[in-house]
Amino acid sequence: MQVVNELENMEFYASTTDLWSSRTTEPYMSLMVHFVNANFELRSRCLQTAYFPTDHTGENIAIGLKECLANWGLKEEAQTCITTDNATIMVKAMELNQWTRLQFFGHRLHLAIAVCLGAGPGYPADGGRKPVGDGATEPNLGTLATAGGGKHTVTGSGSVALFPAGSKPGLAPELMAWFSGHPGSRRQEQRYESFFVSIFIVAANKVLIVYAHQSSGSFNAAVKDAAVEVLSAHGCTVEVSDLYAMSFKATATAQDIKGEVKNAENFSYLEEAKLAWEQGKLSDDITREQSKVTEADLIIFQFPMYWFSVPAILKGWIDRVLTNGFAFSQQKRYSQGVFKDKKAMLSFTTGSLESMFSPTGINGDMNVTLWPLQNGILHYCGFQVLAPQIFWAPSSAEVEARKAMLEGWRTRLKGLLEEKPLSFIPLDCFEETGFQLKPAIHKEHASKEFGLTVGIHLNKPLPPHSQMKAGC
Repeated sequence: MQVVNELENMEFYASTTDLWSSRTTEPYMSLMVHFVNANFELRSRCLQTAYFPTDHTGENIAIGLKECLANWGLKEEAQTCITTDNATIMVKAMELNQWTRLQFFGHRLHLAIAVCLGAGPGYPADGGRKPVGDGATEPNLGTLATAGGGKHTVTGSGSVALFPAGSKPGLAPELMAWFSGHPGSRRQEQRYESFFVSIFIVAANKVLIVYAHQSSGSFNAAVKDAAVEVLSAHGCTVEVSDLYAMSFKATATAQDIKGEVKNAENFSYLEEAKLAWEQGKLSDDITREQSKVTEADLIIFQFPMYWFSVPAILKGWIDRVLTNGFAFSQQKRYSQGVFKDKKAMLSFTTGSLESMFSPTGINGDMNVTLWPLQNGILHYCGFQVLAPQIFWAPSSAEVEARKAMLEGWRTRLKGLLEEKPLSFIPLDCFEETGFQLKPAIHKEHASKEFGLTVGIHLNKPLPPHSQMKAGC
């Protein structure tokens, strides 16, 4: 009765939810609400931990959560946000309910700790425990580089340092001065440093590299490895989807959908995949990749150019992972796309020299070649598209030239996340009916020398380098 009275006097609330299994593997779903009462005291109340045997699809979870709120007489419009883990089905459920979703910090912290204890560079492989000054034991979580370059072991339950030995976290001098001047033992100072570093890392960018090359000894592999090394050293969490090593299925077929399809006789992958995504019935390999995309702040596509495009296995990843509903819709595309808060870029090798991809070269202007990939795929899904990293004909280059290519890539990677994206025309520059460029925009550029973009050129010369350099 006390909880009922509290909820009746509650004006606004936030929620958290999760699915979990009991020791006997029975499925349950919990829902908690958090609110500030009339005395300005924060209160949290668990409304349910209910048996949830229904198929764990985004649709069913969305319905179950709505029913729970209704059972307690809570209005959805009074819910300011809901916190969940990053599972695809949870993300989908919140989208179906049109609820504002926050990512669960503890889930990210757990992943960070797992990385730290997982034999990464500079960390103990077994996550073992070591004695500390007062005779107690705490996890040895690796070494942390101080601003001055010194190294020390970081200990302390609940704290984790994710910088390899010898690296510099780059914490502000003011923070480091605060650490050194803070009263307490060195062990306490280590805890403060470790805590701030862990927060820095957990909040740092997550990078997904979608890698498509068969050989671990290839130049593409060296480019990929350089990206992992440099971005990790700069505090990013980097994950690689090695498509050939994964034997990733390249064909988009009805086998990508669990259970029966809606229309087997006249199968439409576009529509069936959207429905399967909404119901949580896409195949496991697709949902795993979609979860990686959801988590990522930046996606790098690393590949050798095949036939002026991407390898078939990478095109299959695009077709099967960037599905209707998940990656785009009629309402969410281009500058208003689903992934408008994420960045993406192409990094690839060519078989031909740079001169052959020029406006006068036999292969034609590389800007034209890039338009379908960067505008028709990445920008269409809303990504902020960074300028491509092109390695011109490394197979015919001298060893020193290849080394210079890799060194240039390493240099760029250090500031990659701060780069400005390529320019594309915003969706609101087009009419809602017919999607033609608005007359006012057309008139504004009538006297300009070059067209707006490679594809929308207004019958003018193409803007030079617009698909290869930001600001063009």
